[in-house]
Amino acid sequence: MLDYIRGRVVGKSPTRLILEVAGIGYQLHIPLSTFEKIPNHEEVTVLTQLFIKEDQIKIFGFATGEERNLFQLLLSVNGIGPTTAITILSGS
Repeated sequence: MLDYIRGRVVGKSPTRLILEVAGIGYQLHIPLSTFEKIPNHEEVTVLTQLFIKEDQIKIFGFATGEERNLFQLLLSVNGIGPTTAITILSGS
């Protein structure tokens, strides 16, 4: 598992964050609360949760441990996957 990624913010939107680390751009799916806390074009550390499915790899990113813990708690609920959990965290 990836516990965190430290890199420079090269792009962000309310649902995505792109961190450049050693010349590689990592796309992270983020909740709105993380979007609001992450500064543009600065080096940041983002806590992560990695998901690997048959046809895709997704990295979810969080500004705080509390956000990630709540995300993991939501995943323990039957029928809630990572995309739904991140939407719930975003309040949408």
